[in-house]
Amino acid sequence: MKRFLKISNTTTFILCLISTASLIFTNTFFLMLRDKIVNMGNVEGFMNKFSIPVALVYCIFILFHLSAMFTLILQLNFFKRENFLRAFLFFTGTVSLLMLLGDFALASDISKEYLFGLPGEFNILFVSQALHFVFYILMIVLLVFTRKSILKKSEEVVLKDDSIFINAQYIGIMSGVSGLILFTIFSVLSLTVYPLPPWAIDAGVVVISLVAVIPYVLIVLYWLVIKLNERISGWYDEKQYQDITRASLVTLIASVIIMALIFIAQYFVSSLNFFNEIWFPFYIFLVLLLFSASTLYFNKKGPDLVSRESNIDLSKRNKNLGLAVLIGGYLTLAFWLLTILLSVEIGLGWESYIAMGFFGLLMIASGILFLLSLIFNIIESRENKRISRGLIFTIASFPPIAFSYLAIFIKALTEGH
Repeated sequence: MKRFLKISNTTTFILCLISTASLIFTNTFFLMLRDKIVNMGNVEGFMNKFSIPVALVYCIFILFHLSAMFTLILQLNFFKRENFLRAFLFFTGTVSLLMLLGDFALASDISKEYLFGLPGEFNILFVSQALHFVFYILMIVLLVFTRKSILKKSEEVVLKDDSIFINAQYIGIMSGVSGLILFTIFSVLSLTVYPLPPWAIDAGVVVISLVAVIPYVLIVLYWLVIKLNERISGWYDEKQYQDITRASLVTLIASVIIMALIFIAQYFVSSLNFFNEIWFPFYIFLVLLLFSASTLYFNKKGPDLVSRESNIDLSKRNKNLGLAVLIGGYLTLAFWLLTILLSVEIGLGWESYIAMGFFGLLMIASGILFLLSLIFNIIESRENKRISRGLIFTIASFPPIAFSYLAIFIKALTEGH
């Protein structure tokens, strides 16, 4: 295992560096293509000239993603402990791989629609490029920081490996949050800025659902594969059974209440009738978020057989997570205000696809980190019977995060009229 992991780490690291450099090339290509369309240049000749190099670069991207996913799985087996960064990279890596396939479809649509003006597919395309960049950079960080641990340590041996169980809850939370956010944005834009025909709405619902849920499906399938050599009664320990049971009850009650409130609200707000088109995937992601978050909460709440040093490390991690949420929240707000300033002063703001994509990633990251930090720090505060520093940081980050979400929601509504 250790030998395979070292080879996989080295291979993935080399491919990651090549892919990062290649990403600069593809972004330059897409920016030049956009300029050709805006200036009514020879778009067809330009695309024919670069079609083969871009295709080769995307082959490298796909190879790197497959290598990265294989390395992440090996690391999960080797270290046998929960790690949010690995779970986050598993989620973003899967989504990034799916978006590589989506890039081809977007490029194909652009080549057909450029005669009618600047295609709206560029919005999604540059968001996709930003997601690739985030995955590449974080993958480099993981490989660099785990290199020494792999060289010095042997594969960890534990009586009951619950790391995949915990990591699956992390990924479930990220899938649920991403699905709900994407469906909310999709619904608002479809009702206001970009009215879509029924077939386009159905296609959008299917694509968003697949992109957000596939990472969770993959980690669950992997968990099932490693459990095949065990009896079903041994899949969970006693505490995990209790955690799942309590999480199921919380999910049932909370999901019924939330769906009932939405059902009642439809009678008073006519625009919510659009919910009839997305209620099933919305419910799936809502249940996934509630169940994973509740399971993780109850798992962390229970007594752990760890040393005082480990408790200190957990407290430090929660404080750092809260600090990261605080910085991320105000960074998102600062970027929002900076974009407005640039729009007023030089006319470059929300018309920039890169600005839109980067702001969208900041909002999603801030939302996910806020939720996780809130869960972890509430657990720590209840166990220590005092408010943790991380919880203070998390609460302080709520105003800028809430303002950013509210601002983009109001912006979408006002631009539709």
